[in-house]
Amino acid sequence: MCKDPPDRTAEGIGNMHIIYENKFLRVEALKPQPAPAGSRVLLSFPGIGQKMDLIDVQTPEFAGIGREFGNTVFCYDKTRSWGNRLDWDVLTAAVRQAAEGSTLYSIGNSMGGYLAIVAGAYLPISRSVSFVPQLTVDPEAEPHDTRWRMYSNSIKSFPMKPASHYFAPETEYFIFSAGKGVDGKHAQLFPKASNIHHWVFPDAGHRLAANLKEQGELHRCIQSCFEGETEAVFSQETQRLSPAADAGLTPPAAACLAATGPLNSAAPA
Repeated sequence: MCKDPPDRTAEGIGNMHIIYENKFLRVEALKPQPAPAGSRVLLSFPGIGQKMDLIDVQTPEFAGIGREFGNTVFCYDKTRSWGNRLDWDVLTAAVRQAAEGSTLYSIGNSMGGYLAIVAGAYLPISRSVSFVPQLTVDPEAEPHDTRWRMYSNSIKSFPMKPASHYFAPETEYFIFSAGKGVDGKHAQLFPKASNIHHWVFPDAGHRLAANLKEQGELHRCIQSCFEGETEAVFSQETQRLSPAADAGLTPPAAACLAATGPLNSAAPA
């Protein structure tokens, strides 16, 4: 099994180029110019952030893998609302500024993993990679997961539905879930379909992506997903949740489907 080269994710990112920002959303790009037509663009959805001086600070995530793309666009849910306070039309229009004529890929961890899945319902995502995504944080739909209540308690309404509502038949999904605790319960609730490749790590917790990075396996894992390789091999035990024996099942219809293929001006803004 191949190991990753030394990680450079946090090094040499340089100044980001803000495309759009309001009090709920920030969209910024790694490169100032739009990606060349026909290239690949990565959409990275950061999670709630890392704890610094008693607050969670959001920083660019998966920037290292993003250097292999024509551009990387980071989409921040600034109030950690799991998309409930975001205007997806605004987010979509901002992405188009940096990705016109490009093929889109999405990635995220935890809250970002949920948003990376949702993005396929609003943008023509070719392949999406998610680590430990929640199915939902709506306390009425999932009353047992109290880990995110410091954020979810401030959300007055939940227009966003569980992640299962947003899977698009044209997008190929790669999901890596932890098996311990509430993460394992979330994992079992995700749909199964031929275009959803879902693994659970029975002995892993919510730091799954960080653990894979420490083991030198994260970069290659992500790279393989974006290349469409569906037979992942890891040093620790995994179980395949999807596709299952009933892989002929199609995923639920997404909330708002976009045509697959390169992003172009003919698509609605």
